[in-house]
Amino acid sequence: MTSKYVRNSGKSGIKFNKDFYPTPESLIRKMIARIDWGRADYICEPSAGSGTLLKGIRDNKDRYSRLNIHCIEKDDDLRNMLIGAGEKVVGTDFLNYAGLIQFDTIIMNPPFSNGDSHLLKAIDIMYSGQIVCLLNAETIKNPYTNQRRDLINKLTALDADIEYIEKAFIDGERKTGVEVALITIKIEKEVEDDLLANAEDKAKDFITPEVDGQIKDVAQRDTIEAIVDDYNNRVKIGIQTIQDFYRNYKYIGDHISLSTTPDGQHRYTNGTLTERLRKHANEFIESIRHAYWNKTLSLPQFEKRLTEKKRSEFRESLKKHSDLELTSANVRSFFEKLMGSYEDTLIDAIEDLFDMFTKEYAWNESIHCKNVHYYNGWKSNDAFKVNKKVIVPRFGIECMYGNGWKLGYRDAQKADDVDKVMNYFDGKTKYLRISEAAESVSGTDDMHNLLESEYFKIRFYKKGTTHLTFKSKDIRRRFNIEVGKRKGWLPMDYGHIPLKELTIDKQKIAESFEENVKDYTTNLNQIGIVKKDLLMIEE
Repeated sequence: MTSKYVRNSGKSGIKFNKDFYPTPESLIRKMIARIDWGRADYICEPSAGSGTLLKGIRDNKDRYSRLNIHCIEKDDDLRNMLIGAGEKVVGTDFLNYAGLIQFDTIIMNPPFSNGDSHLLKAIDIMYSGQIVCLLNAETIKNPYTNQRRDLINKLTALDADIEYIEKAFIDGERKTGVEVALITIKIEKEVEDDLLANAEDKAKDFITPEVDGQIKDVAQRDTIEAIVDDYNNRVKIGIQTIQDFYRNYKYIGDHISLSTTPDGQHRYTNGTLTERLRKHANEFIESIRHAYWNKTLSLPQFEKRLTEKKRSEFRESLKKHSDLELTSANVRSFFEKLMGSYEDTLIDAIEDLFDMFTKEYAWNESIHCKNVHYYNGWKSNDAFKVNKKVIVPRFGIECMYGNGWKLGYRDAQKADDVDKVMNYFDGKTKYLRISEAAESVSGTDDMHNLLESEYFKIRFYKKGTTHLTFKSKDIRRRFNIEVGKRKGWLPMDYGHIPLKELTIDKQKIAESFEENVKDYTTNLNQIGIVKKDLLMIEE
């Protein structure tokens, strides 16, 4: 059940508000017993809170191992707790939930103050299946609002089972003597009634929706909104296609099978037509939603700014969040949280490159000494910076069987990461990459020629090494300063206090670090990295 909470309070470390009543174990057992688990494939807990009900189901995982459990939670902290615990969180506010997953089971302990709204929402989105819900008994016994009266009418029409339980929370984590109503609803509806209501006893010609042009136009715009629009269009087409398949199932079912999984495997699906359609629709929706969440990392802002390592880290983070419905608000919320540490993300990438230049790429001591210059650091005798020229042994050259040479794919990717980091220091929108400079002589025998990219002079050698010479002293200096501060070799105020005002110790660091101590004064208060907001996306 949703609540705002703080840590270090009470048995579970949660401070309760007026609506937060974690479900006692005795009630969880009663609720679980009300579920027909033989018909439960897609389960939703719409006010998951700290996951008490979910845990009750998980504790029976051996018995219910095939279940596909989803949950929704409004509170940011609780939602992150659920995601961290590995739960599949598909929404942030049940009352406004417009997701496409079709649930056959909803088990819920909604907030006592507006439980009627939550149960009405559950009834509204349940096409065919079962609902088990705990409500404050007062909601049913005192129907003083139109909404409560509407709920009672619907419960009557659905022949709901209502069991009143006194003092149900008396032994709970949060004790109360309130009486509750345990409500069980079974909605029996077959999709055939809707799909075949107006069908003739003859298979109709199938016409592909005329949407290709629309999708192409949408996909050409590099915005979050364009990705979401594209996703919604394709979901609409997919659901329509699945419905058309089952609408004509009796004519084609013996001849065509339907696959909605990413691996394209045709999996046997038993059960009623309703259960099969629900399964295929849900598999399709989950597959395409995950794919489009990953597609957000292909936005130019991410392609241009993030190294492959950082993109991989973001992809891993996305895996935990891509069960949420793909909406502009959800995508922006996710990336705003990631970008809260955007500067740290860039500095991490800078330090990774520094370590590659000075450690990973320097596979022996002689190369290491050529790539670095030692200086007397802040409380460290092991400080060093990158020299003007570095030798990179892993930009390998691939032979083309008598047709010259080319830069290998992975090495081109590494080279692009080098350029991305250098771009942090000037923020240019367009720049000539190392891989592009290499491409100009790819397929020829002119690999020893001196090439130039935006940030380096380059020479490739057959033995598999590449020599990179920094073109900008300013960029190399700032690159080394950012790393020096991160590693604790330079004080954090380095370059921001006039030389004469530095302590003796800091003056000695400047004398050792700078190629010419006058450079310190010349570059006083120089910016470090150019901080571009990745969410500056064209509307």
